[in-house]
Amino acid sequence: MRETSLDEFVGGDAAAGGRDEPGEADRGDGGASEQPAPDAGDAPDADIREAAATAEAAGAATVPDEANADPDDVDPPPEPTASTFAWSADGAACARCGAAATRRWRDDRELVCPSCKTW
Repeated sequence: MRETSLDEFVGGDAAAGGRDEPGEADRGDGGASEQPAPDAGDAPDADIREAAATAEAAGAATVPDEANADPDDVDPPPEPTASTFAWSADGAACARCGAAATRRWRDDRELVCPSCKTW
């Protein structure tokens, strides 16, 4: 592919921002670019097709179909996380002492009142 400048994409003198570089109209060649038009082989689509053909010829791995995927290769879903704190406006029973508490913290996988929590 040929190298281009940003000025070619945004448009001539307005994009030059007052620099002393000639724009499209100031070149003296009727606005024609001095660089030749790109070949059909230089087009991005051609590059993509060529890369795909090369990868296929080299035996590159493809993404397996989910229906054909090996079940042993699939990661199991993560276990849900447990909360570390619970709040209840009416209060809920402590898992250890049974007292009603509006705020309970997790201790040994149980929600306990502040008195039973080992800090």
